[in-house]
Amino acid sequence: MLINPVESREASLEKFDTLAVSYNIPTTVETLTGFTKLSDDPAMPGKLKDLWAELRTFDERMYRHARWGLLGIGTNLPTKVGDKVTIAGYHLASRIFKFN
Repeated sequence: MLINPVESREASLEKFDTLAVSYNIPTTVETLTGFTKLSDDPAMPGKLKDLWAELRTFDERMYRHARWGLLGIGTNLPTKVGDKVTIAGYHLASRIFKFN
């Protein structure tokens, strides 16, 4: 068994008949609405805990970088200050990268 490091999929060493590849494309993805109002919903801490647990299960290294890296610590503070830092960072990034 060989794992393709780019796609993180199992790769085969067999010769292909064609270069056409078919992938299962998800039809729905989980979305968060009211992102800037996360702390107002009493159920949100549990939802966020579940999302972090799911990310940790999916990719431990990505979880550590997102949750405990410098940017992760600054933007995941569980207080109003953390919310303000996150929103200010989002606005700064939108000015720099010209989105929204």
